[in-house]
Amino acid sequence: MREQRTVWIKDALLRMPESDLSGWLAALRSLGPSLAQGHPDRAETPGPPDRSA
Repeated sequence: MREQRTVWIKDALLRMPESDLSGWLAALRSLGPSLAQGHPDRAETPGPPDRSA
């Protein structure tokens, strides 16, 4: 199943117009750091540091 999804996504990205792809990649780059910090409701994955002090 995962392999089929990967092929489908790759195919969709290859068919995407360059202007759309550039915008999509910019959005992913912007979202990446937030995703790397993990979900704040999950104790095993630390969230962003507390900057209220």
